[in-house]
Amino acid sequence: MGRGPPGAAAVRRPVVPEAAQGRHPFVVGRSRHPTSLAPPDPFTARESTIDGRFAREEPEGGRSLRASRPPAVDRRAGNRGGGCGCLRSPAVPAAVPDLLRRLAALRSWASTPGRRRIAYAVAVAIFVGSTVAAWQALPADRGDIDWSLIALAALLVVPGAVVNAEEYRVSARIVGQRVALPAALRVSIIAAAFNLLPVPGSVLVRTRALAKGGSSTGQAVTSTLAVGLAYIAVALVIVAVVQVGAAPVQAVVLLVIGLAMLGGAAVLVRRLADGPVGGMLQRLVAVEALSVLVKAVRLYLTIEALGFDPSIAQATSLSMATVAASAIGIFPGGLGIRELLSGLIAPAVDLPASVGLVGTSMDRVIGLATLSVLAAIVLFATRERLPRPDDGSHP
Repeated sequence: MGRGPPGAAAVRRPVVPEAAQGRHPFVVGRSRHPTSLAPPDPFTARESTIDGRFAREEPEGGRSLRASRPPAVDRRAGNRGGGCGCLRSPAVPAAVPDLLRRLAALRSWASTPGRRRIAYAVAVAIFVGSTVAAWQALPADRGDIDWSLIALAALLVVPGAVVNAEEYRVSARIVGQRVALPAALRVSIIAAAFNLLPVPGSVLVRTRALAKGGSSTGQAVTSTLAVGLAYIAVALVIVAVVQVGAAPVQAVVLLVIGLAMLGGAAVLVRRLADGPVGGMLQRLVAVEALSVLVKAVRLYLTIEALGFDPSIAQATSLSMATVAASAIGIFPGGLGIRELLSGLIAPAVDLPASVGLVGTSMDRVIGLATLSVLAAIVLFATRERLPRPDDGSHP
């Protein structure tokens, strides 16, 4: 597999950071507008662009349902951790609040259909340009691509889709609907495939399916919001657990943020659900934990296929780029932003920036290609626009 004299055995090179010193910021911030970094004007599900994870509801009865964001934490590269995947010493840069306000203004500017298309074109340009540049920066003597690992990563898209379907079933159960797994699988696959259109496709598909089952738009949006908060919260908690041995201070910060956001998700669930919600919350947490782990394993296999030896801890830490890109929500599906953030986070967890960026880009391409095929199969097999969520089956 490796490049070298004929007959020579392929040697997998260990991961070596690109920079022994220097700062590699890793930022997760809070805005004064905690509702997905947007100004506090009425917001509908049709306008949400947060990777299918968030939506805001127009105020009802004087109350507004809002998604909280974690406080700012700066990760800086200090002593190298020998591939442990640990995050660096925390600090809160003074420029973060101003940066987040600028992001909020930019996201508001990009909310119209015409500007969404512009944002989409910019996102594609960033994605392609950064991926090509990072590919050229990969070590020249690395091994060839292991296509068997690429195929295995593609196969993991299927269990990931099943987990997403179970996530949708939980969101439906929160508003009192019972959705069969095949119907939920159809909604989740189509929503994921539509997520990179220059419209908030994932949110539209999910909320429309819930509304079709008898929920109001407000209930559908709030349920989607609760699930989105739970996803980010569980991701933060898992990264905290992974980092607790190598970076206990950072782990505690992430853990506190994650638990606080999980509490916010629980409050939203209690506002919608009838009766006890303990079992429903446990199910939601379990589903989101599986979702995070499946994504981390798929990214691990993708980076491994490039000829490097990452750890699960490193791959899991890179999942923070997905969380941050979803929360920023400027570009559809976090396209381009997720890849750039992965390149920034990678050196902080002892991965070359080029490997983190290319690995994340390849993971996106693998996921989109596989999901597109699955979506085409599902649409052809069912030949319906959307399933009927309430079909009498049990969750």
